[in-house]
Formats: sequence, C-alpha cells, structure tokens
Amino acid sequence: MPPRSSHGPGRPGSRRRSPWRPAAGPARSRPGRGRSRAGSRARADAVTALDAVSRLRRRFVAVPQGPARARGWAAARLSALGLPIAVCDDVVLVLGELVSNVVTHTDVGTFDVTCTVADVVTVVVEDDAPSWPALGVPTMDGESGRGMLIVEHLTLAWGATDTGHGKAVWARMARTP
Repeated sequence: MPPRSSHGPGRPGSRRRSPWRPAAGPARSRPGRGRSRAGSRARADAVTALDAVSRLRRRFVAVPQGPARARGWAAARLSALGLPIAVCDDVVLVLGELVSNVVTHTDVGTFDVTCTVADVVTVVVEDDAPSWPALGVPTMDGESGRGMLIVEHLTLAWGATDTGHGKAVWARMARTP
C-alpha cells in the first residue's frame, strides 16, 4: 500500500493522487520557480516518448494476485511514458477487469498482457482458454457480473479475437482524458 500523506484534505500541502500512481516519482517544479534545463528536457523526452508507438508486454501467472500484479505493472509503465493520470486510471481499471475475467473464469496457467500507446491506448489480454467474454446483466444485489459493463463504458471499442490456441481480448481507449 502506498505511504499516506500526513496532510489531510483541505490542509496545506494536500493533493489528490491516483491510487495507481507510484508514490515516488520525479520532482516537479512550479512554473517560473527554479525550472532547470534538465527538467525541461525530461518533459520534452516524455512528450517525445508519447509521439512514438510504445508497446509493453508481459506474461503473468493466473493466480488470485494476478489482477493486482498486472495493474501495478501497467500503472508504473504507463505513467512513466507520461500518460495523463486520468487515462492511466482508466487503462488500469479496464486491464484489471480483463485480467480478473481470466483468473476467475478460466483454468489457464498464464496469460499475456500487451499495452500499446499510439494515437489510442490498446490493452490486450491473451490466454489459452476457449471461453469468450460477454456482457452480463447483473442484479442489484449481485456481487459480480459488472466487469465487462465497466469495460464497455470506459472504452472506445472492445472485442475478442481467436488466436488459434485461445483468445485475445482487447480494448481501445483515448490517449487524452
């Protein structure tokens, strides 16, 4: 769990931080206060990194901790690319739902996650299971069945593709909030 700030809401020094954003990160200076060339160069590098296509890929073990591990991995790498916090939050939430489906509804040993950042952000979760995702109709008191509805709401498009040995479930999201 990330360290908590001693500053509470409304107190001097408090600020809202995404729960998926790494607690430690590069120091940022206020405009007009001690801006160095190195800081400007770092921001320019972040913009350049987003101008190119970035592809991140990793294999995970399909265990109950799998969704948390995939979310943490993606959050750290996507925020390092300079994506806005709101976009990182949505990508991490969608990824978590897709991975949770693999862990909950299949008996595969591993799954692969690919995040591609280009003009849109695309998340792909591949596994060897024959089952396909479906939009559910959850009941008001049901404890599950909302994952793909969340994915439907947060994405530009989503779907699944037959890989010949299983499936690849993908989701596309806007790169800007």
